[in-house]
Amino acid sequence: MRLILATNLGLTKNILTEVEGIEIVEECSDLEVLKIILEYSDVDVVILDRYLDETENGYKIKTLIKNTRRVKKDVRFIILLGEYEENFVSAMVNLGVFDLVVGEEITTEINELLNNPRIEFDFSKYSNLSTSKGKKIKEKVVYKLPKDYQKIIGIYSPYATGKTVIATNLAKYYVKNRIPVTLIDTDFIKKDLLYYYPLGNKDFFKLVNLYEAIKDNKDINDIKPYTIEIDRLKLFTDHRDSKYQISFEMVNTIVRNSDSNVIIIDISSCLNKELANEILYLCDERVIVADKMISTLNGLPYKLTLKRCNRKNLSLVINKNIEIKSLSNKEILKCFKNIELSEREKYSLDFKDIFFIPNRFKLIVEGLANREEAYGKDPEFDESIEKLAASLYQIGANFKKTGMKEILSKIFRWKGEY
Repeated sequence: MRLILATNLGLTKNILTEVEGIEIVEECSDLEVLKIILEYSDVDVVILDRYLDETENGYKIKTLIKNTRRVKKDVRFIILLGEYEENFVSAMVNLGVFDLVVGEEITTEINELLNNPRIEFDFSKYSNLSTSKGKKIKEKVVYKLPKDYQKIIGIYSPYATGKTVIATNLAKYYVKNRIPVTLIDTDFIKKDLLYYYPLGNKDFFKLVNLYEAIKDNKDINDIKPYTIEIDRLKLFTDHRDSKYQISFEMVNTIVRNSDSNVIIIDISSCLNKELANEILYLCDERVIVADKMISTLNGLPYKLTLKRCNRKNLSLVINKNIEIKSLSNKEILKCFKNIELSEREKYSLDFKDIFFIPNRFKLIVEGLANREEAYGKDPEFDESIEKLAASLYQIGANFKKTGMKEILSKIFRWKGEY
């Protein structure tokens, strides 16, 4: 059993060294370090000290567990608590974490949990410590779309290559095909998504409120108050004069609470490289947007600085495409091979496919003037968007014909009290 030990308690290590079959892969006492270790290590169990998270409600630990389980579903967490915290414990149970060790006598319990994981948590054992007297704690069950039916798509480039054009027109295509879409604008400076939709005063300053709520460490389980809803589209942008900054916590909060079949994240070039990589890590599909400018093709591979975990499920989009005979697909893809970032680091990017979006500058500008997308107005442009969209999310992979999604939502979506 391969294990990560994330705690300040030396006693825990002493206990584990006496257990047969245990290999301590890494040790750390910092959640940011733990996040990196989990990204690159193959482990079975993480023993995690609750008090590595200084937030009152354990927000950082909850986020870490959710993100880890997106890509490593079999990793098991054992959480150590010095004392019983009702809200934190309830949140862990809702995440499917039942291995919670409360109190100082941990030797016997850790040994037991390593060999026999819990399938439920006994709240009654701590009922006399509950801070909510007389209130029954119930497990919260929230219906979540199966992985096969939900896709998170990241649209990214460190250059101004028309990412928002791609994002908005993909959204338009999916919505037209009756697929619910969440579209997230991460450009907190220009807020370009704002100009593609006929928004009114009631739609503004919602992201500001979300930013403030997260800054105040509020536990957010409903994003409807922060959402702009247009038919089947749930939009997250704000007024150009609103003041906030995009954080990973904001994007992750929207993603984990979204019940849309498709989530599109327009990842702005104004974000620092670390944040851009964190957001890309959430995504199932990663779309890199370029154009045929030689300066773009030569510089893009070096400015992307994608972490190893974000070099999978990549598609390349050549936006504003024009025919250049001397620049074949092979020559374009060659730009992304043997990229030497330093003497020690060299890598290549392998794209699943390459897509070409024709240059329709006039059409895009006219659409912006009318607060609408270009899709649906030009057959060649439409066809290029449809090919890209079909590669990212298959229309047949949703419930639209059976109505099953709506039925299941009504049956299973409820929130327990805690």
